[in-house]
Parts: sequence; C-alpha cells; structure tokens
Amino acid sequence: MRLKKARRQTQGVQSLDTGLAVAFMVARAGKPVALTDVAKNLDLLPSTAHRHLASLCRAGLVEQAGPAGHYDLGPAAFEFGFAALRRLDAQKLWNEAISQLRDETDLTSMAIAWGTFGPTVVQWKESRQPVWLNAHVGTVLPLLRSAGGLVFCAYSASGEIRAATAREFKASPVPTNHLRRLTPRALDALLGKIRRTGYADIDGDVIEGVAAASAPVFDSNGTVRLALSLLGPSSQVNLDPGGRHVRALINAARRLSQRLGYTFEPSAATAS
Repeated sequence: MRLKKARRQTQGVQSLDTGLAVAFMVARAGKPVALTDVAKNLDLLPSTAHRHLASLCRAGLVEQAGPAGHYDLGPAAFEFGFAALRRLDAQKLWNEAISQLRDETDLTSMAIAWGTFGPTVVQWKESRQPVWLNAHVGTVLPLLRSAGGLVFCAYSASGEIRAATAREFKASPVPTNHLRRLTPRALDALLGKIRRTGYADIDGDVIEGVAAASAPVFDSNGTVRLALSLLGPSSQVNLDPGGRHVRALINAARRLSQRLGYTFEPSAATAS
C-alpha cells in the first residue's frame, strides 16, 4: 500500500502537468497565442486545450486579450513572477553557475559585471589546473582585449561603453583579438560575430598562452547583467563554436539568464 502511494505521488497529476504545459507555452510564446496554436504545439485536441485554458483563465494565470480572443499571461502569472524575483539571491546564483561550469569543463570560471571602471571580476572559481593570471575578485579587465569586455561591447550600446571603447583605441597596448590588431571597422565585424554566435573569445591577448571565452547573462529586462567566462591554457581550451567548452559556457549562461527572469525567443535553441 505504501509503495503504491509513493508511486502515485511520484507520477503526479497528469491533468495538472498538461495544464502547466499549456501555461508555459503561453508564457514562452512572447505574444498572445490562438487556441489552435496551443493545441498544435502541445499535440492536444482543441477541446482539451480549451478546457485547460479556461481553468487557467479562472485562476488568473492566463487571460484572453484583443478582439481575436487570443490568450496571454494574466495578472496571477505576474504575481508569481514578481514573487520569484523578490526571492532571488543573484549572487548565490552566479556562484552556483560558475562552480558548475568549472566542474563541467575543469577550467577556471568567473563572473564579470560592469563596474565603475569597466568589466570587473565579481566571482572566481579556479580549476584543478590553475592558470597564472594576475586577477582576482575586483580586478578590472581591459574592455577590448578581454572576452568579458567584448561581451559588454556587443550587447550594450551605452554611452559609457562607447566612451571606454574610444579611450582604449587611443591607449597602449593596442587592442588585439587573437593577437590581430583591432581597428574600429574590425571591431564592428567582431561584435556582429559575437552577437551571431552568442559568445566572445580571445587567445593570448591579455596573457600569453591563455585563452578565454565569455557569454552574456541577461536579466528580466533583457539587459546584460553579467559576462560568464571560462579560461585556461590555450592548448586546453576549445574555442570552436561547436566545441564542448563553448557549448557548456553558452548553456550555463542561458540557464542563469532564465533564473534571472529572462525569456529567450522560441527560435533561440540551446547549444547542443
């Protein structure tokens, strides 16, 4: 009897599972959706989808919007979302993310935030194969020669970052990427590539023989909150877009973004 009860608890309530799947489909659509779209995406009969949507509407999690009667998130969904955001311990999430990334890749991992003086290391987890790098929590990294700095350049158009970019072009040492000199035109092309691939990388531009990759972490407003980075000896870091280190990095950044309340477009697939 006890085993049967445990099995029932583990299996859950199928109708609730389906109802939640409907609610998540509406949430992730990014716009009001038609009943037929919900049914098609979840492989449900229209009548079944309608029953679940009606229940969600009664609970306030979903509401019908516009003259077409499409379905969108309701006030109770926002109540859930705001309650979750209020309980977030962002720094704890950062720490968990870079710890997991370090363990998965066996590379040194760090979280970089935009600070008063530029991209600043705020969390650091060293691998079992430490890399000599004169950096620690609080270190300000170069904007154009670091992978984390390039992430902020690619995903933020603030006047502060534009001004910092102009200063670095006038400063010494000359900005490089993979030891090739960066010009303003080359930088524009590089930032476009970063936005297309979802990550920035360097090799030998800060420390000889050290490679790094970095991916953006977005908050609920779509603002880049962090650059999640990993680094190691050039011979041990796979910077290829399909390489396991880059895949692990991008997936970790996506998971952390979602924990911080960001919703990716349905077409944005997780790196596999």
